Amino acid sequence: MRMSLFDQIRDAGMHDVKNMSGMERTHFMNEIFLDYQASKDLHQLKMENFYFELLKQLIKDYGN
Repeated sequence: MRMSLFDQIRDAGMHDVKNMSGMERTHFMNEIFLDYQASKDLHQLKMENFYFELLKQLIKDYGN
C-alpha cells in the first residue's frame, strides 16, 4: 500500500517538530493555520483538507 502525501510529510516532518521549543511550535502551527485559512478562502479543497489534517495531527500530538 502506498503512503499518502500527508503521511509522507507527517513522518518526515514530525522529527523536526519534536526538536522545536514550545514557542517555535506555536509559530509553526500558526503558519500552518494561516495556510489553511488561505486555502479555504481560495476554495482549494485538496489543500484545505491537507492543512486541516496536518493541523489535527499537530494539535493532537503537541497541543497541550
